[in-house]
Amino acid sequence: MQNNTLSLTDFKVDYKPSVLTLQHADELAANIKLYAEKYRGLVITEGTLKEAKASRSDLRKLSKALNDKRIEIKREYNKPYDAFKSVIDGMISDISAVETAINDGIKEQERLDAEQRKEQVLDDITEIAQSRGIDPKDIEFNDKWLNKSLSKLERTRQIGDAADYIVKQRADLAAAKKAVTKYAEATGLDAGGWVAQIDQGASQLDVMARIDAYVERQKREAEQAKQRAEAQAAIDALHQKKVGDKVVDTNTGEVVKQPEVKHYGFEVVGTFDEAKSVADFMTKQGIEFITMEAK
Repeated sequence: MQNNTLSLTDFKVDYKPSVLTLQHADELAANIKLYAEKYRGLVITEGTLKEAKASRSDLRKLSKALNDKRIEIKREYNKPYDAFKSVIDGMISDISAVETAINDGIKEQERLDAEQRKEQVLDDITEIAQSRGIDPKDIEFNDKWLNKSLSKLERTRQIGDAADYIVKQRADLAAAKKAVTKYAEATGLDAGGWVAQIDQGASQLDVMARIDAYVERQKREAEQAKQRAEAQAAIDALHQKKVGDKVVDTNTGEVVKQPEVKHYGFEVVGTFDEAKSVADFMTKQGIEFITMEAK
């Protein structure tokens, strides 16, 4: 396409400044000043009111005549400029129409390029996610990956880092849940509620600390309950007497019902330390048990 663009040096205007001359300007200015001074400081009274109104009318007529002449001269003075402006505005309009069309075309092409880059980024995310065994939707889209200045190598590296971070997070979460499960079960607790706290964002150490606190609280409460029962049993024993194979309340003469003792069996499946933790717990609770050989 031939380039017919005009340079700034080719753009010239034949312009000659106009000269406006007010004939007898000094004399006219002096006469107007005298005319104005004539009425300056005019005292308005009932007797001079009519004359004052006439003077005001004369001054207004003079001011209007001067302004009308100024407007008339300006209108004529502006005619060459208005014609010049009309020509320039037409040229600018022609340029703007073409510029707008080109600009729209550039924007459309940039939009298409951006869509193509986004599709490429989404393809890279899918490929990398699948190689890590995760859902592509799990990788948060980063608008910086659309930048034209970012190379494909760097982009895939960043996407890979994002995918690896997700994989590590999930592995860490699974390890934490497994550790908390074993820790809770070793203390004889159901692990479900404690593992749920990991899913809710708590750290492994925090949950284990809560388990410890819970177990200690249970121990204290059990010990307190045991002490209360022993105290109550001691008090009750003061009013009890064994008659044959029965215990009789000496106050009421009623037979005191004794708790039935039975044998219960269960297996502990776990490591030696875990089994020992269960045995220690039962010992502290005063529960009799028989140790069997591990299978």
